[in-house]
Amino acid sequence: MIWAERTWTEIPGDLEAANYTALLPVGATEQHGPHLGTGMDTAIGDPLCRKAAERTGALMLPTLPYG
Repeated sequence: MIWAERTWTEIPGDLEAANYTALLPVGATEQHGPHLGTGMDTAIGDPLCRKAAERTGALMLPTLPYG
């Protein structure tokens, strides 16, 4: 389940169903050379974490870019 797509009334039940487990995808905002954008770590981390959340039943928190 994607945290940002749930309402505040749904989240307590979602957390209980997920055994209070949530995933926080993070990605650096940095250059990777002239051929890639600076947000590639976030662009890769978000769908990877979505798939992990689907497979495990954990909630996925909004992706956190840093750097």
